[in-house]
Formats: sequence, structure tokens, C-alpha cells
Amino acid sequence: MNIREPAVAGSFYPEESSDLRAMIKAIESRSKNTVPEGDVLGIIVPHAGYIYSGIIAMDSFRILSHVAKRTFLIIGPDHSLHNFNHSIQSSGYWRTPFGDARINHDLARQILDHSENIVEDPVSHRYEHSIEVQIPFLQYMFGDSFDFVPIAMGDQSPDSIALLFNAISSVSSDFIIIASSDLTHYESEQVVKEKDLRLLRDVVNLDQESFYSTLHNYHVTACGYGAIATLMMLTKSKKGKIYLIDHNTSASAFGDRERTVGYASLYAYTTL
Repeated sequence: MNIREPAVAGSFYPEESSDLRAMIKAIESRSKNTVPEGDVLGIIVPHAGYIYSGIIAMDSFRILSHVAKRTFLIIGPDHSLHNFNHSIQSSGYWRTPFGDARINHDLARQILDHSENIVEDPVSHRYEHSIEVQIPFLQYMFGDSFDFVPIAMGDQSPDSIALLFNAISSVSSDFIIIASSDLTHYESEQVVKEKDLRLLRDVVNLDQESFYSTLHNYHVTACGYGAIATLMMLTKSKKGKIYLIDHNTSASAFGDRERTVGYASLYAYTTL
């Protein structure tokens, strides 16, 4: 069996199953149970340590409890930029303290077959946390009754996003996107909120041109902006909407208001 071992268990989240379950259960009790307004296309979630962004992440994951689909395309940044292209793993399992989560090989192969800038590269995923930290939430909610495909993004430019969008729009499989991104990094809480809310307005308005301008002009250091932009493109193509559930910063958990990181929970949907 092709198994990716966890890279950040014991640091971003507990390495013991019982401790991890207790933590996520406590997070769930403090999160918002938002009922989606239509057919869910995807969610946007942060990927920091659970003590910092877990509640915001669960705000988005609880949306999925109202959805029948159980195949997820998880897109996150490759923080190490191991590969300039987008890196996919098309088969095998990802291990967490909850057990092994299965990759949907058929969906992964369809995406690869339609792609111009996605490559088979499990090495890029080996130590990357932006996708890994989402798996225990899915396992907590759905046990082993789901599968997924991981894509770690290298180039997050508009042209690269367009190619990724074309690939995922060409497949026949039905799936939900999980776009993994933190927002502004390591500035005062006031500045983080100002920058993040400016960017989030662009997301909700599905204005990708303004979104990229805001990233550049206001130096918004959202690490997974390409994942967000991909979901924006998909939502706009489906004539859907994106709803902001909540926004917060690491200061709510850590107390340091001078060096904070922003997190947001959103979901994309089409009206029924």
C-alpha cells in the first residue's frame, strides 16, 4: 500500500487518536452550524494549528454535514515550492491518528488527463501541512466513508489558475472543493483585519481581477490565494455565490495582537 505518513501530527494537531477526537469535539462545540442556502460547491478553510484556526475551520466543515457528496478535491499551497507546477498524488492513502484516508484514483487520473500544469508528485506532499490538516476533520465527521484528491499548488498566478480550473471543470466526477488558505500573516490584529476584510469582499463579489490587485497592492499574504481563486472561478462559472461565515485572527487563541495571522471560513454554493 502507498501510504503517506502524517508530517504534522503532534505539532499542528494531537498525535494520539483519543486526544485528537477530544480536541475536535471541543472545537465543534464552539463552532457555527450554518445551514447552506443551496447546492454546495466548496468551502474555504484555514490550515494553521488547531488551537489557532480550528474553530474557524470547523465553521466550514460543518457545512459539509448538510451535503450528500463524499468526494473532496483538497487544494492547498506548497509552502516549500518544491514543484513550480501543481502537484497531485493520484493513488494510495494518507494516514492520520484516525486511520487511513483513501485517495480517489479515478478522479485524480481524470484531472491529470485534462491538465496542462498538474504533475504526479507525491514528494511535494510529503511534508506539506496545508492539505494534511484537513483530513482529520473529514475523518471525524465521516469516518472512512469519504475519499479525496490532494493538489499542492506551486504557481498561483491567474494563468496557472485558469489551467487548473479548466482541468477540474473537464472531469465527469462529482466532488466538493476544499480550498485551504490562511490569510494575512504576522501583522498587528488591526492591520490583519483590515487587509483580510478587503480581500474577502473580493472573494464574496467573485471579482478575481480585484482579488489579485488587492493581494498585490495591499500586500495581503494569503498563502493559498490560488486555491481560493480556483473556487471563485468555479463558483462564477456555475452562477453561484460565496458566503462569509466568520473571520478571526490568531490573537483570539494566542493573545499576541502585534503579530497575528488571519483566518476565514466561507462556503460556495449555487441556488436551488
